[in-house]
Amino acid sequence: MLNEGAQRIQEVNGSRHGIIHLAYIYTMGSEFAPKLVRKFLDAYPDYDIEFHFTVGTTGEIIDGLKDDKYDIVFSSYKDGEQDIDFKKIANQKLVLAVPMDHPLSIKDSVDLRDTIEYPQIYFEKGSGLRPVIDQMFEEINQFPKVAFEMEEDSSMAGLVAQGFGIAVMPDIPILKSLNLKTLEISHPVYERSVYLATLKKHYLSPVAKSFIQFVCQQTEGR
Repeated sequence: MLNEGAQRIQEVNGSRHGIIHLAYIYTMGSEFAPKLVRKFLDAYPDYDIEFHFTVGTTGEIIDGLKDDKYDIVFSSYKDGEQDIDFKKIANQKLVLAVPMDHPLSIKDSVDLRDTIEYPQIYFEKGSGLRPVIDQMFEEINQFPKVAFEMEEDSSMAGLVAQGFGIAVMPDIPILKSLNLKTLEISHPVYERSVYLATLKKHYLSPVAKSFIQFVCQQTEGR
């Protein structure tokens, strides 16, 4: 506590110096979060800022935010968190990933009802995407045959590429480099958003506030 207090005094006295503890979900890890941080540091070369990065599921990083481990998180929205401020910063496209030799690979788009007969690789319950995808299947009044449950999307994509199943997942960059095909999801209609989350009525350093403002400016209208 003494060290933290000393750090905060330093940050107030020198608003261009400080540490930002940033956590984000796996789908933000390969491109979105690193690009934003790099743009921010390039935009403020006279700032002396040290970033500490953590990756995890929405449940894990929201818990860490409440435990004061992180200043800012990029996550899915989580219901019932009245002490957390969620700002929408991006929409994320979902696709169906299938192996190249899969019967569905001849299509360019798919209705989720056409996927039910095939084994699927699914997100674990701690993932912020799990309730989104559950809701999509609830809308068609069917539920897939779950072959495996995964926490992290790049590992999920690897299993799809090796023929272990198909998967509804974010359209992340790694999909373009693997031996699989991505299909548009024509039905049901869905919305998948990503949020910047901070604790309400909680201390944020000047540099953390500057980063939040920068992120909101960069993502406005997404």
